Amino acid sequence: MNDFYIEIIEESVIENEEVTARIKVGDFEESFTLSLRFFSIKDYLVQWHKSLKDLLKSQNSVALMQWLVPGSEKIFRRGWVFYKVADRVYIQDRLFPTDLDEILFNEKGIPLSIPKRELVTEEGDKISEWETNLSDIYFFLENVNAI
Repeated sequence: MNDFYIEIIEESVIENEEVTARIKVGDFEESFTLSLRFFSIKDYLVQWHKSLKDLLKSQNSVALMQWLVPGSEKIFRRGWVFYKVADRVYIQDRLFPTDLDEILFNEKGIPLSIPKRELVTEEGDKISEWETNLSDIYFFLENVNAI
């Protein structure tokens, strides 16, 4: 069984406003909600697929957005940030607040730069992250029809 998986549960669409999705990383599995207020399920799938391909090819960090919001909107965003370290990938759930101008977004709401990987908060608390490897992400993209 592959240690990395993302899927959208299409029967969970609620009046074209949101849909439930699920991510699995190792023993960790979580359901989360995607907002369909500005973008469609297909927009999310395209963004995730492109970001994962970029991670496999050349990028050291990418974000798979959970709440896509047009770049011009001052609404916070949320995403799974993937950090590549050698053949390991560390995944953190991250909020992108709109009151911080340090992160710029493109017109689709994708961050143009990813904040560096932090292991502890400013208060000294450990940041939760999950670990997989590049081969599991490659296997997922090549063999699973989830996205």
